[in-house]
This record gives sequence, structure tokens and C-alpha cells, in this order.
Amino acid sequence: MKNPTLNPLRYPHSDLDRPEKVRSLLGSFWDHAYEGRELLKWLIRANLELERQRHQDLNEIAACVGRKTVPLYHTENWMPITLRQSAMRADLTWDLPAGVVAVPMLQNRMTNPSLVWIAGQEYVIEGAKLIFRQDPFQSPLLPQAVEIRPEGQRDQEVVLWAFKAQMDHEYVFKHFGCVLDDRQPTSQGYKDRINAIMDIMVRGSSTAALRAIVAMIHGIPVTLEPEETVQAVCEAHTGPLVITDSHVYHLPRGAPVATYVGQNVRQGTPLVDACVIVEAAWAACSRLKELTVPCNLLPTGVKGSLTFVNSDVTLTLDPVRFYLDGSPEDQSCFWEQSCQSALHETLTEHVAPMVINPMQFLLRHVLRGNCMVILKHPAGPPPIVPLNAILQQVVPPQITVLTQLLPDA
Repeated sequence: MKNPTLNPLRYPHSDLDRPEKVRSLLGSFWDHAYEGRELLKWLIRANLELERQRHQDLNEIAACVGRKTVPLYHTENWMPITLRQSAMRADLTWDLPAGVVAVPMLQNRMTNPSLVWIAGQEYVIEGAKLIFRQDPFQSPLLPQAVEIRPEGQRDQEVVLWAFKAQMDHEYVFKHFGCVLDDRQPTSQGYKDRINAIMDIMVRGSSTAALRAIVAMIHGIPVTLEPEETVQAVCEAHTGPLVITDSHVYHLPRGAPVATYVGQNVRQGTPLVDACVIVEAAWAACSRLKELTVPCNLLPTGVKGSLTFVNSDVTLTLDPVRFYLDGSPEDQSCFWEQSCQSALHETLTEHVAPMVINPMQFLLRHVLRGNCMVILKHPAGPPPIVPLNAILQQVVPPQITVLTQLLPDA
């Protein structure tokens, strides 16, 4: 997938990269007669760098207006990172400045650098730590400053210039996530989840939209383009890879891949068979072998869940009973409460034939078709945020959502 921290660069990109052209606009005296033209060029270049940062800030402010365009991070074109020898740990690790989450490149100076270090090669970033492969203080290309502390101790420091440093200003949460009271670490998955929830709030609920939200909550990649064709499915040291004609998708380790080579997939299709959403309406659900109902959806007094099997079982009339899976106390309470309600009359009306499908009966006469079942694969990744809290925001109140493991797993 595309690296979100370093967009493709084009130089010169604008007049901000052409100090000579800006100097020519000052007039012929400054451009031809003034003897300090070289100094003036560098003064103009320095001011153009400041103007470039202001232009970057303005673009970010404009992008924050829309939830689809809001940037994940603030980009600081140039940021000095000071490394003190006294702050170095045994494993060549320093703490990053507050808020910095990515640094694609480090240089010993902003212009004409003689030392350029690339992320992932000369250093790595893990959390808020900057870890080098070699000691920066051993490089002759990094000037060192010596500081004498009041207690007489000597300390050395070097300055590295971070190019296109990414800083987390919580743009997504402050502009849109706060509306949903959903505060999570900034990431593309977090932004996608916020957008998916707001899409449902604006356009209404649908199975496809709910499937996308469930995938995002579990960190399951979904296809990005309107239509893509799977070119290859392979295994890497980080987990499975799904390669399409547009992107390379990294799947969680051990996750069951839901696509195959040659398959055409549409935008928003989950690539991991970790969750299956079944609209359990009037018809029989072949993928459901049984349905476990929690106690909050059962008659008062039932303290545990009861399981309704998706197969024909014998129905007795005196007393009215059919097979349930659960504790004897909960079954006794369920039948006692049911005989006092309209459920008993419904059962006695369906005595021919003398068999009944408990799960179909539950869906048709108790839940009345307003039910949706999320089947989770045991090997699938755990949810990033509590699933129930999100479902309460996106599912209509008359729809009951049940979650259980995939029976085929």
C-alpha cells in the first residue's frame, strides 16, 4: 500500500523552490546591481521555506473541513531533533519529541546535506522511540556541541534535521471523532471507522455498510478502489498478502483469507473471512446451525443464555415443550414465563406437524425477523474497540444483533 508518511515529491514544485525567480521579481537593482546577491538569495530561500510551511498548514486546515479529506497527521517540513549523549540508552535509543509519530528522513543540514539517513535503513521508529543502527556521535559529518553543566559535567549534543516529520495533532478526533465520543489513537483504520459510522448515520443502515464497519472494528483490510482484481495471494513473515491490480494488502497473521486469485472485488469488500453477517429474517439460515440468545432477550428470571437449534425437533403439547440447550433452571424459567404469555398460544397454534424448528420459531415469532447475526471466525483478529458500543450507534433500535462463533470453524 502507499506510504502515507511521504508523498511523491516533484522538484521544483512551485515558485517556492525557485529563489532566483522570486529575487528577479524584486527589481533589477536587487537582481543585477546589488553586490550581496548571494546572501539575498539565501535570505529569500529561508523565507520561502517559512512560506512553504505556512502553505502546508493552510492546506491542512482546508482539508480538515471534510471527514473524507481530513489528514491523519500534521506535516512539519523541517524539524530539528536534538540528541543529547546523556539521554542515549544502551541500545542507541532516544525519545522522540512529543507528538512525532514518523520521520521519513534525517539530514545533517537542510541544504546540500552530506549525510542523509532513511527510515528503516539507518534508524527505525518504535512507538515514541528513535532507534539508530549506529551511534550518531561517532559520525564525523555531524557537528557536536559541548555543554558544561552547572555541576561541572560535560554533555554533548548533535542536531539532525527531520524532513517531512509527521505529528499527531488528533485531527480526526478533534473534528469528527468527538461527535461520536470515540477517541482512539490516530490511524487510517480509525479514520475509516469514523467515516463508515457517519455514512450510516447519513445514508441509513445497510448490510454492506455494517459489514464494512465490523471489518474496520476488527482491523480487517477492505478493498479501496471501486473494482479490483486479485492477482496473487501469498504468505509473508508479517502475515498473508493479497495483491490486486491496484494495491497490496497486509492481513493479520493467521487470519483466514476470504479472496482467491482472479476474483473481482468491489470497494469495501473485507479480505479476511473473520466476520460473516447474516440477516436472520423469515427464511431458514443454512449457515446457522444454532442460535444462542443472551438472557437480556429472554423472559424475566432467565439468568443465562439459551440455544435454539436449527433443525426439526419433537414438539410436545402437555406441557408445551421443545428441545432447548441451557441450564435446567433457565429452561424451567423460560417455559414457566412462556406459558403465561402469548408465546404459549403461538406454540399451540403450530401443532401440526408435531415437529418444530426452534431457531425458525424464535426468529419468526419472538424476534419477528428483526434480527442480524454476526458470525465470527475463532482465528480472526479481536475487535479494536468494543463492538456493542459501535453497533448501538449504527443499527436501528428495533434490530437485534447477536454475535457468535462461526459453526464451520
